[in-house]
Amino acid sequence: MKNLSFLIILSITFINSCNNVDNEVQGVWVIDTYQGQFQLLTNGICFEEDHRCTLPMVNINERHTDKEVGSWKTFYKDGKYYLEITTNNSNFNDTYEIVNLKKIKDAETGGFIMKMTLVSDCSTLYCTKALL
Repeated sequence: MKNLSFLIILSITFINSCNNVDNEVQGVWVIDTYQGQFQLLTNGICFEEDHRCTLPMVNINERHTDKEVGSWKTFYKDGKYYLEITTNNSNFNDTYEIVNLKKIKDAETGGFIMKMTLVSDCSTLYCTKALL
């Protein structure tokens, strides 16, 4: 009985931590800098509560993509959190490790901002989100 109670508590804790990551990822982010084999024309990325996302426009061989959309989800594996973006845009259709997701005080405004680094095999995105 004690083992069952422990497993239930552990499961609830895990579900809550995944929901907290979802809540922190949700919102409008600015890609401050990036490393990848593409050129951004816009630098906003939006993760909606319904798990849809709007991605930046990308310049490809003198052409640009239209407003890109996709879906997103977070998951926990091997002690790390990941963000999976599913889209037709091959530049963003990837699984990213969520690194340095943290709330920090903005010295310029006195308010708080969120910082997040998304790392995949193909690219790294350094992002900031203003907190109201």
